[in-house]
Amino acid sequence: MLEVFKGFHKKPDYHNQYITQINRAPAHFPWSAYENAEQARLDGNSKFILSLDGEWDFLLVDSPEAIPGGFNQTDADLSGWGKIKVPGNWELQGYGKPVYVNTLYPFKDKMGEKYLLNIGEKKDYDIYQRYNPPYVPEDNACGIYRRSFVLPESFDKRSVFINFGGVESAYYLWINGHPVGYSQDSKLPSEFEITEYLTTGENLITLVVLRFCDGTWLEGQDYFHLSGIFRSVKLIAKPKLRIQDFKVDAKPTVHGGGVINARCFVNRTEGFADSTIRLSLFDQSGKLLIECTKPVDTTSPIMGMGSGWGFKGMRPITESAFFELEVDDVLPWDFDRPNLYRLVFTLIDGSGQETDYEALNIGFREISIENNVIKLNGKRVVFRGTNRHEHFWLTGRTVSKEHMIEEIKLMKRLNFNSVRTSHYPDDPVWYDLCDKYGLMVVCETNLETHGLGGNLTNNPEWSEAMLERARRMVLIHKNHPSIVSWSLGNESGYGPGHAAMANWIREYDDTRLVQYEN
Repeated sequence: MLEVFKGFHKKPDYHNQYITQINRAPAHFPWSAYENAEQARLDGNSKFILSLDGEWDFLLVDSPEAIPGGFNQTDADLSGWGKIKVPGNWELQGYGKPVYVNTLYPFKDKMGEKYLLNIGEKKDYDIYQRYNPPYVPEDNACGIYRRSFVLPESFDKRSVFINFGGVESAYYLWINGHPVGYSQDSKLPSEFEITEYLTTGENLITLVVLRFCDGTWLEGQDYFHLSGIFRSVKLIAKPKLRIQDFKVDAKPTVHGGGVINARCFVNRTEGFADSTIRLSLFDQSGKLLIECTKPVDTTSPIMGMGSGWGFKGMRPITESAFFELEVDDVLPWDFDRPNLYRLVFTLIDGSGQETDYEALNIGFREISIENNVIKLNGKRVVFRGTNRHEHFWLTGRTVSKEHMIEEIKLMKRLNFNSVRTSHYPDDPVWYDLCDKYGLMVVCETNLETHGLGGNLTNNPEWSEAMLERARRMVLIHKNHPSIVSWSLGNESGYGPGHAAMANWIREYDDTRLVQYEN
């Protein structure tokens, strides 16, 4: 940053609801960075992904002011540090204690701090009335994480991203001592491009994770409040020109076929206009059902070409190729017969070389409301569901894939057909499993302000922070056939903030329901 502009930064990022991220990469459906189309079809493990799960160096301090100097340098003094498992919550590994609250926030009733306001002298106001967001306690524990890694040879000449599946509640990231970025919203993945900070040989990653931030006011769920890097961490190497994102909607037809509306985005970089995208659809046996190649569009017209307000079909959007395809003889997806198909996207550059591959499982299903009756694939559906917190008694918010499968099997044995991710989005692995085993999912925004009632949704200064949480949730989890409804959160009152969330979702994704439970 130019020195002349530095004086305008007047308060910490974690006391500022307008600063929800710094340099974070745009949200997208999770990448797998496959090496070739066949590996993508089989969902194999790619050499372009490196897990950073395992043992990290760790130091817990009482507040940001207590962070030691040089903590993010290679020659830092680690004599007073310990070790911690990632993923995991630090309170369940001997550092601090978990806090359970219902409607209160996990802050002490301690006058004299900015997060509690003396609002009047005429009567004794309770703590709910004195809460004063966006401020959080000065005694704000910080977990400092460090580990090193050697960059694989396969990452050479590619763009490298670091992906954190979930960090509570906010964090700053350094690579080799260089500041990279900041992120909050603890229940969604966050990602940063770190290519320019990497060196050959050994590299150092450092995080400072704050227990509380202004986003904590939007995360007042009634549960155990825990902290740290609680989901997996990985490096992803993608080509300079790459598949950036993709959105696939598939529904069955009355004649036993299916319709696919798909869009695949590339990043806006030199040469993107010369590229094409190939879509290939396979059945469960690996048989190719349909294949189509389309050019990447370079404009998003505002006149003609389906750009009118009432037009609901596919239309050109720059940096993307779109597909409208009909497929014969497909089996629909539902909770009793979760039939899945494999769709592979291949990026072909201007010279005709295949350079990037992504893939996903799709299911042909349609959720609708007709005469006030919810229907799945044209038939009335009765939801027999349960709420699910992402929690295991031994490991807190870190839940293994094996335990998730046991949870789903138990739900199926009890004749449940649906689950609500109360009250925040779950690990992306959970949605993959619901696709596979057959559970209808209500995917819920990481939003609850019970202790503040409807204060924030009716405060225009918080609208962007609320909308961002809903928007990023939809962008990251949009391709799962198991998700039949988006939820705007839980127990946060009613107001324009929720209206903005609902309307953005309905315009972006008209294939699912939108709901909210106050």
